[in-house]
Amino acid sequence: MAGKSRVARKISGQNGTESLKGSEEWHRALVETLGRAGYGIIVLQNTAEQEATVVFVSDEACKMVGYSPAEVLGRSVWDFFESSEVAKVQERYRRRQSGEQVISYYETTVLRKDGTPLPIQTSVSTMSYQGNIATVLFFKDITEQREMERELTEHRRHLEELVAKRTA
Repeated sequence: MAGKSRVARKISGQNGTESLKGSEEWHRALVETLGRAGYGIIVLQNTAEQEATVVFVSDEACKMVGYSPAEVLGRSVWDFFESSEVAKVQERYRRRQSGEQVISYYETTVLRKDGTPLPIQTSVSTMSYQGNIATVLFFKDITEQREMERELTEHRRHLEELVAKRTA
């Protein structure tokens, strides 16, 4: 708690420009650090034109799905989900935007630019962004985790077959 009050005192002693610059640097460092850890970040907001418009996308998020930021920004996030996932994710999004408590940590599948599925683990929350409610998604590629789980299941099944043969 003492660290928080020192930060608050330091920020309150800054003028508006210094505070904004510090805030921008802090956010950039956060996005870059999460990217190095393999997490993509997307911020969504409803606009007059469409629901769940991508208003911010990190470089790591773009790298994972194979799009450039210009190809993602301004599009509805629904364009990037596997069709079997869209209704479920939309329902959670709409409930969250209306203030309901909904599951915020789950696995789902998005589509890469080349059309291949990308299994992800995501953590989702609402926040204020440019004065309006927004949804922020932090997500990580779990392709390797899924492959290891599949291999473990196959290995377990093989061992069970060997035990069954020996005890028969």
